[in-house]
Amino acid sequence: MTVAAAVGFSAIVALTLTPMMASKLFAHGIQRGPLAVKLESKFHGLAEVYERQLRRVMQGRGPLLIATAAAGSTVLLVSL
Repeated sequence: MTVAAAVGFSAIVALTLTPMMASKLFAHGIQRGPLAVKLESKFHGLAEVYERQLRRVMQGRGPLLIATAAAGSTVLLVSL
């Protein structure tokens, strides 16, 4: 019963109090330093590369399905 009450209280705090405190903390915006700006640009570049690769893979679904089936059968054979 105690664990259930602790989990319930934690959920209430996570869904109500934490977002309110974050909104008060960042009400005036976030100042980003030069390292953060550089890292953010790197992550955006990485996301663009991932998106291009994902679009390329999804256009040719046949090889993707074959590779997935091969990987799945390998897992099944190894688990036996």
